[in-house]
Amino acid sequence: MNKLTVLVTGVSSGVGRHLTRQLIQRGVTVLGVARRESNLQELAEELKSGPGQFHYKKVDIANEAEVLELFTWIEENQKKIDVLVNNAGVFNFATLTDGKLEEWK
Repeated sequence: MNKLTVLVTGVSSGVGRHLTRQLIQRGVTVLGVARRESNLQELAEELKSGPGQFHYKKVDIANEAEVLELFTWIEENQKKIDVLVNNAGVFNFATLTDGKLEEWK
């Protein structure tokens, strides 16, 4: 498992943070993204002695430009992502049938 690279969104708290800790303890390389840079830095400090590697980027996945920048960064630095854990919470208060496509992007 330790040759895997996993992209986890929403790593700054809750399920994403816990999952990231578990993956790092198993020697996995994790690229974590979240909106709160201070939480990302705190998590990076916590995980630096683990057997896995933790890299992070401040990204709001509801912001298309930031997501495209993330894709470019991955292509230039990580080269590959084996697993995507789409954990970040993005809220839209329209129903599925009443919502607009632009709101779901």
